[in-house]
Amino acid sequence: MAKYRSSDKEGPGYVSKKCHGCYAYVPLDADVCPSCKARLGKVGAHGMAEKVTDWKGYFAFLVALAAFVIFCIYAFF
Repeated sequence: MAKYRSSDKEGPGYVSKKCHGCYAYVPLDADVCPSCKARLGKVGAHGMAEKVTDWKGYFAFLVALAAFVIFCIYAFF
């Protein structure tokens, strides 16, 4: 679990989060893990950093798939 502190006003609050790739503790405001260079999201319920969705990768895959389908239609039909 990530390191936490207890506060009288807010209840338990985390002071760090844990990387989902290498399980290293990183500050709450970190966007990238300094150990493994993984992109980090907000801190989750158990102190683990959430994985960030790579929308550019999904878009590149769809463009490549469309290009492949167009090539197959052009080449074989």
